[in-house]
Amino acid sequence: MNFILTRFDSQEVDIDSESIIVFPQGIPPFDHCTRYKFFHEEGKGRIFWLQSLDEASLVFSVTDPALLRLAYEVALTDEEQALLRFDEGDELLLAVILYRDDGKQSNALNAVTTSPIVLNTDKRLGLQKTLTEFGAQVVIKGM
Repeated sequence: MNFILTRFDSQEVDIDSESIIVFPQGIPPFDHCTRYKFFHEEGKGRIFWLQSLDEASLVFSVTDPALLRLAYEVALTDEEQALLRFDEGDELLLAVILYRDDGKQSNALNAVTTSPIVLNTDKRLGLQKTLTEFGAQVVIKGM
């Protein structure tokens, strides 16, 4: 499948259908966008781009929460486990969405820490998990 990365100089890339990650419920508020692909700049594997394949202009910057000294203990509901088709032995990964606060003068990146992305890498399925008990489920290490 050919895809044009409109946010990256309209670069055309060939996407292997086996590398597509499906978010059955989308990522709020983009519920209509369910197919995504990870990209990263060569040699810079700390920040990834989660590119929507349904809306070319939609791309999220994401990273491993451990790089921000965040450690999550996330409990998935039965519904969430079914959505991810989670089986014993499947590998689950977490990522956090990064953003810049346009209202501030700083170029610092911020993270959406209360709604991490959960990925079942074996099934190529994902969801955004909203944490309702933030203080009990996220531990900041080394701060």
